[in-house]
Amino acid sequence: GQRFHKACPSSRLLDQLEQAASLIADNRTAEAEKKLLSILRVAPGEPAALNLLGTVRAQQGRQREAEALFLRAIRGDGKYVSAHMNLAHLYSLMGQPGKTISELKQVLLLDPRNAEALNRLARLLLSRGEIEQGIDVLEQGQKSQPLSPALLVLLGDAHLKKGNFVKAQVQYQLALDMQSDYTDAV
Repeated sequence: GQRFHKACPSSRLLDQLEQAASLIADNRTAEAEKKLLSILRVAPGEPAALNLLGTVRAQQGRQREAEALFLRAIRGDGKYVSAHMNLAHLYSLMGQPGKTISELKQVLLLDPRNAEALNRLARLLLSRGEIEQGIDVLEQGQKSQPLSPALLVLLGDAHLKKGNFVKAQVQYQLALDMQSDYTDAV
């Protein structure tokens, strides 16, 4: 027989989790909820099931329950990027930018190449006037992957706000070189 590490769900459980995820994607939340509750009766601490049920609760507008489920998923697996991203999204909806920032930073610690987290964190920091922190996040991101033209322009704009025209020019030029028809950088 195939052996599974206890943190790794069995293939039957994986099938059920995939079915639940596709039900959520199809907006069949009531069916997804039933399936997830039956999974959690058998495997109460299963992080993927907790994370998916958290998604269902968030879609139902039950934010506090969603938060508790995402936190339980993370307690079960501290490196669970998807649960951290879901929590960041939830905190954003709940108008808690401090907690959103904290979760996005956690995602980038676990997965430095996560472009969505990098984008959201940089934009959130810059929108709050935390220019230095926004620049730091983008420059850290640049070390692990080439930034998209949109993020290069964002970094250029941040340098411009700090009055650093030379650094801004460098980022705009990089954006233009990557995508010569990228008009925002002009």
